[in-house]
Amino acid sequence: MTRLRCAILDDYLNLALRIADWSGINDRVEVTVFNEPFASPEAAASALKDFEIICAMRERTIWKPRKTIRWCCAGRSGAAIPPRR
Repeated sequence: MTRLRCAILDDYLNLALRIADWSGINDRVEVTVFNEPFASPEAAASALKDFEIICAMRERTIWKPRKTIRWCCAGRSGAAIPPRR
């Protein structure tokens, strides 16, 4: 079985892997923690393009939602991009 990849963003206190019990998903999900903010939305999209799950812990990451989603999901079948409002 292919494991999903989960990115945890902005965990500058290194708490995510210590305060939660990840044992229930360890065999199905590979968790990667990003402690530092990304330099730009483009840098975030580039670093996150191979992750299926993205968890934002803080408000430090700059998001341009539609653009970032397009970059992160580029080339993935079944990737959903929310409609404009």
